[in-house]
Amino acid sequence: MQRSLYLLAMVLMTPLVWAQDVISVRSGLIHRVQGQVTLAGKPVILDNSRFPIAGIGQTLEVSTGFVEVLLTPGAFLRLDKGGSFRMLSNSMEDTKIEVLSGTALVEVDELDKTNHISVQVGTFQTALLKHGLYYFDAEVGRLRVFDGKAQATGDGTPVELTKGRTVLFDPVMKSEKFKIKDAQDSLYAWSQVRAMQLSTANISASRSLQGSALGSSVWVWNPYMGMITFIPHSGYLASPFGMYYYNPGTVWIVSQPRQAYASSGDSSNSWSGLAGRSAAAAPAASVDSGVARSTPTVAAAAPAAAPSAPAATASAGSRGR
Repeated sequence: MQRSLYLLAMVLMTPLVWAQDVISVRSGLIHRVQGQVTLAGKPVILDNSRFPIAGIGQTLEVSTGFVEVLLTPGAFLRLDKGGSFRMLSNSMEDTKIEVLSGTALVEVDELDKTNHISVQVGTFQTALLKHGLYYFDAEVGRLRVFDGKAQATGDGTPVELTKGRTVLFDPVMKSEKFKIKDAQDSLYAWSQVRAMQLSTANISASRSLQGSALGSSVWVWNPYMGMITFIPHSGYLASPFGMYYYNPGTVWIVSQPRQAYASSGDSSNSWSGLAGRSAAAAPAASVDSGVARSTPTVAAAAPAAAPSAPAATASAGSRGR
């Protein structure tokens, strides 16, 4: 607990002298691997600044552990052991994935009105309609909505699901209630830890961009944590796990730790060695041929231009719902 509070305090006190790179990529960037994961049959190896992207038609498989994949800004796809998916479309405006095996959890912290995300299981399509948490089980053929709103479509009448509802992908689909706490498994727990870490990274990333105007919500590289995080276009919002993401214009309201951020025990997420590290030593991510690579960063450099996607229309304030 004390260590977690200390780390967050360091985030708040870190001098705002390191540059940020706005990551403008297609959906499908493989952001975190914990275990053995393959893409198109080849092992996925990350070095904290190089991130391969799942191309259209490529299949990602998880042999052991977990994997996190970035979709549209503010949306994450996570799978655990035995899970696999195929990328059907990786454009921001129309992201489509097919869960082939195992279980997959999609966390949507924000969904711009111009972006669409849909998930296919077998012959059934599910459109994710808003901020929420969606759990797909390809083995059983089932969708559970922990939070949010989705519409499942098969051969018959589409079924709309909201928080606490589940449906089996059968010819005649029927929405039923389920107990959210009873359905929380290891994938849910790992996703919750990741949400904590990403929220922590957002604070220092947004602080480093204070005074910058973002044209849209964006993914941003945080060199000190060696990870990409999400920054909303304006205001601030809460994720389905209750973590907060701030815009550069609202991050000033974070004057003290809001909560204790647990460590996952993954050494790659450790902040040891942060103190005294020079800005010039921190790598910055850039995109080259579908792979985010490490390039030298320049202290106090102006942030990269935001992607050209249309800006979110919500006003400042909490936009989590």
